[in-house]
Amino acid sequence: MVYNRQLIALALVAIFSTPGKAHAGLQDLFGFGARGPALCGSAVAFASGFESVYYNPAGLTVGKGQSFTLGFQAGLFDLKIHSPRSNELASLEEVEPVSGLNLGFDVRLPLLGALKDKIAIGVGFYIPTKVLFSAQLPEPYTPQLWVTGSNTRSVSFQAGIGIHATDWLRLGLGVRVLASLHGKIDVAPGELGNLGSKVEDEMIAVYGTIAGLMIQPHENWSIGLVWRDEIGATFDIPITADLGDKFNLPIPKLLIGGKANFDPMQAAIHVGWKPTEDLQLELGVLWKHWSRFPLPLLNGTSAIPAQEAPNFSDTFVPRIGIEGGFAVGKTTRTQLRGGYAFEASPVPNQSGQHNFLDGDRHIVSVGNGWSFDLGKQRRLELNIYAQLHIMAKNTTAKTSPPDYISINTSNLGFPWIGAEALLFSSGASVGVNF
Repeated sequence: MVYNRQLIALALVAIFSTPGKAHAGLQDLFGFGARGPALCGSAVAFASGFESVYYNPAGLTVGKGQSFTLGFQAGLFDLKIHSPRSNELASLEEVEPVSGLNLGFDVRLPLLGALKDKIAIGVGFYIPTKVLFSAQLPEPYTPQLWVTGSNTRSVSFQAGIGIHATDWLRLGLGVRVLASLHGKIDVAPGELGNLGSKVEDEMIAVYGTIAGLMIQPHENWSIGLVWRDEIGATFDIPITADLGDKFNLPIPKLLIGGKANFDPMQAAIHVGWKPTEDLQLELGVLWKHWSRFPLPLLNGTSAIPAQEAPNFSDTFVPRIGIEGGFAVGKTTRTQLRGGYAFEASPVPNQSGQHNFLDGDRHIVSVGNGWSFDLGKQRRLELNIYAQLHIMAKNTTAKTSPPDYISINTSNLGFPWIGAEALLFSSGASVGVNF
């Protein structure tokens, strides 16, 4: 009876220590701030303000003075899974909404001489509204949205520096910081022979670099280039168990490990055109290095058959954004914004054991900004946006399963599975320029 209680306790430690969906980061999915998402991410060639720390840090030197901004972003998901086993899959259609606060500022450094108004810095935070760090990962082969799913809720930090090198060249360099979880769990008998556990864990910073250029050969033209390093929140929690001399039963070492989210390496080139002082158009293409996508959840023990490789593919995302402004009275201006992007899915045909449900997406966005002159070179700025992602229906028939996989087992993707989805994001920000 004591032995049974020990095994139950060990099982509970493993169960309750398991992260229970992991996905691309919120910024990669919807964007950062309120202006950039309203333009569907077309904010590289005409980057400006604190949002530049993500879109193109070279844009930190655009404009004058400094600003402080507070904003809010939220995302909703409507997933429909198609399968002859729809009753078993119904609960997986519930994808948890996400929301968080954006906080940022940018400032021109008060330097003199040749460096006057040439260098600026910016900082941006994303803070989830409910928890500072949370991730859920279902067991391997569970049907799920990965690229477009409910994102990991994790505090993120970004900072950058911009340099106005010449009249036609601006440079920028920044860093993104995410939190990852590392630790260990040791289960062993205590002094009285009762089974106990010792848990150690710590949050460790993960860094990714951002670099950008803005080339402006003419006052009406701008070419933006940006490169973002791969970044992801990892977790690594090995579990060791010793039942003691009384029960000489070896327990294999367990591992809770994988990626809680993953943003691939990216590179973009955008071209911006201002036909008039109040109208600007930007279009470009973004490359994403999805072929380095790892297994989200590693096997818990070496005895489990190896998982198939995800085999994601690199993608190219074309996008376009337009922004036009006009005066409303002597002290007020408004900006109307819109954008479109097409994001092909990096997920291959899911004819094997994996069941990643992501598909190609059409993305449309709209937004509105208001600027109020407060006098003494101060302005109050309000921005809102809405963004809709339409993921078309896709269906995959499975090949004959391996010998150790039966259609009647827990792999819910057999004999065929498909999905379609709508994603909606909206946000608002208020800022002061001075």
